[in-house]
Amino acid sequence: VMEGQQFSLHTICGFGSLLSLTSCLKSFPSLTGFRYGKVLGHRRVFGLVSISCLRQGYSNLEKHELAACAAVPHPDSHLLVTLFEIDDKALAVFHEREHRQRIFTVQYLDYTPKDATRSTTTATPGESGGGEALICGAFASDDEYVRDKCGGDATEFEARVRPYYKDPLWGQSHILPVRQYLSICLRAAASISSEFVDNFLDHSYLNDNTTTIRRFLYEHQPNFLVLTVTPSPSPPPPSTPTPQHTTSTQQQQLTTATPLYDLSEAERQRVKTWRETHPDPTRPPDNYVL
Repeated sequence: VMEGQQFSLHTICGFGSLLSLTSCLKSFPSLTGFRYGKVLGHRRVFGLVSISCLRQGYSNLEKHELAACAAVPHPDSHLLVTLFEIDDKALAVFHEREHRQRIFTVQYLDYTPKDATRSTTTATPGESGGGEALICGAFASDDEYVRDKCGGDATEFEARVRPYYKDPLWGQSHILPVRQYLSICLRAAASISSEFVDNFLDHSYLNDNTTTIRRFLYEHQPNFLVLTVTPSPSPPPPSTPTPQHTTSTQQQQLTTATPLYDLSEAERQRVKTWRETHPDPTRPPDNYVL
């Protein structure tokens, strides 16, 4: 209980979609103290089949684009995060929002990015004091999730999951990030600083626990990588007439599945040049300016 307050406040770590202040306020409109931090000894792993993305139509079953990320302990990794406080009522909302994840406590450091584009503080860049916060982590299996979050009641699990997905939520090594979810995360990181972008790309992994998101995007979706982490206009609303160079299916994907435009010729050349001059995806490109 904070001094002078009659209720408890709980600090939350955002490391995925909650890197976005907009997403935070959408779920927790009464939050306070929004700021940045660092959590040592953890990485993001895209290992959870996201039921919310399935419900909203963002997932792609055919391409196995099903995963959201969870925090997983690892001694060689760290997370740059957002931090904010919520009250007891909002805490119940948080637990329901993250029902399929394991909620646990971590130590954090307050952190000011070196190149913040939208800083919430005038503090000197770097680490400062810290505290404890709640973060969303991974379960080892669906059985563990049922025991921990459903009180061992398989009926609750069936009601929450089976209308949307018939396979395991946890433990599938072949699943890939949901494209729209990943775009939200990267754009949120880019709105803070390039340091946050690099942390997301290099300290986030596919569920094989080997492939970084930077390498995955470099090898399989370089257009997405280049265009997502640099400034670009907002996508046209669904009512916008379909451009001549895209099909109706492509236009639907652009406006509902992933907030990215079809590539112009200049953008295609930019991607081609980037790939030719930066063969090592573990290093950010020289023009990596936000």
